[in-house]
Amino acid sequence: MAFFASDEVEECPVCGKDACAAHRAPCGHCGRQVCTADLAQQSRRCATCTQLVAIADPPEEVVTAARAVTGGAGPKASRAWRMARDRSHLVVEVDLGLKRKAVFTLRHGTTAPESVVKHSLLGSKRRQ
Repeated sequence: MAFFASDEVEECPVCGKDACAAHRAPCGHCGRQVCTADLAQQSRRCATCTQLVAIADPPEEVVTAARAVTGGAGPKASRAWRMARDRSHLVVEVDLGLKRKAVFTLRHGTTAPESVVKHSLLGSKRRQ
């Protein structure tokens, strides 16, 4: 059994368990560091991102955060929204059109995005 200093482990946002750096990896969709047990090997997506479901009417705090992500105007109402919730965050995917998507995370009880990843045909770019 290995022991680690408290600054060498982080809580996984998906399951809430502590994991050392060797047992964490970035999710290819939301960009968060998650424990490897919650990461699908083939898709490189965390368990939360694999459970994103379409939602027609997102909550107001999600719309507020989306405005910050998209530059103030906010996504059009006709755009597809997909969301999933885990132990510490709400993960939101917004279709920006032209095969572009923005994926952001909101810690429960907040309206400011904690992380933002923009995906396009040219690749992915993490903003926060």
